[in-house]
Amino acid sequence: MSLTTSRPHAASMLRFLEQRSEQLEVFHSGNARLVVQQFCDFLDRDDVLSFLSQTLQRRVDTSPKAWHERALREGSAPPLPEDPAACMAFRYATLKLVRMDKLDLRHLVSNVFPGSYLDEKLMHWKRLIVHPFGADCRTLARGVTARLPEGDWVDLAALLDEYLDGPFVAEGFGPRAWSDADDEAVEVAEAARRAGRTPDERPATPATPAPPTTAGGGDARAALDALEAAVRQTGEEARGDLLLDVAALRLELERGRRERARMAARLDDVAARAPAAREACARVRAAIGT
Repeated sequence: MSLTTSRPHAASMLRFLEQRSEQLEVFHSGNARLVVQQFCDFLDRDDVLSFLSQTLQRRVDTSPKAWHERALREGSAPPLPEDPAACMAFRYATLKLVRMDKLDLRHLVSNVFPGSYLDEKLMHWKRLIVHPFGADCRTLARGVTARLPEGDWVDLAALLDEYLDGPFVAEGFGPRAWSDADDEAVEVAEAARRAGRTPDERPATPATPAPPTTAGGGDARAALDALEAAVRQTGEEARGDLLLDVAALRLELERGRRERARMAARLDDVAARAPAAREACARVRAAIGT
């Protein structure tokens, strides 16, 4: 076995992959290519995570170019690979097409996915490709981290193959699209994390969700951009967690499921930990109607 990767560094980058996968999920039609480019470059060029990029590349068994040509011919999305690892690899290969300008994403979603405007159509594509891929990144990061052997060095490439061929078969997201039930599971896990519970320990009385809405999306995005800029001016110690909060707010906004009470609570938490961002938090609250 070739022990080529520092174990502490591997564990650190796998944790970072969890954070970056959440940030990947929040793009919209105006910044899609930029966000996808930043994520792909992060995964391909990092000395640790490039092992994952190479592993996924070897597992692509369905040509994303041919898949998208078929989708455009038929006006609907063809089935995705059944094997969870091959499906994750296909989704990443699709993102790479976007990153390299070899896939006209606007043309694709306008002609294949339902909706009355571009971002609504894009949301359906993201539910098929992006959100499941992000979930798989987090599943893989946690699964591989839990299996890192003792010692200072690990063979990460071998460990990735072992995990993808083994536990990931049952733990991976698979070919289905993201659903409202997946949104609810994320909400439960997030609420549990905030309350210091495990995800299985549900609150006795779940919060009643506000009806889905997309009104004021542009104003809310602009307000979140301003909030992120304010957060980046905070001290380095708190900045990472605060940026994750901003990413979570973006994710909820883009998915169209605005749990206003929870968003307001998150904004209150950000304002309490970053006084310089209080005005920006207030603008976000006004934009989303809390």
